[in-house]
Amino acid sequence: MQLFKKIILEFLVKKHCIGGVHTPLDRVKSCVQQHSKQDKKEFEKALHELVTDEWIVVMNKRTGKGSDLHISINPRKIEEVDDFLEEQ
Repeated sequence: MQLFKKIILEFLVKKHCIGGVHTPLDRVKSCVQQHSKQDKKEFEKALHELVTDEWIVVMNKRTGKGSDLHISINPRKIEEVDDFLEEQ
């Protein structure tokens, strides 16, 4: 699960998705290689834990096709995110 957390956070940092800048959750899911049902469960668990710890903000954004979930890094927790990424 720590691996999925690291992958999600690195993806968001690389794309500069911090605060008001966000990316669709589907894009993050498609970039993470999930080979089995267990991988999908661990990815969802890691994502849920990041949201619970308030490292990631999930918001519902309106798009041309309806609405999608978008995510970004919580700017108030950026120091904790940096510390986590340096440890890994």
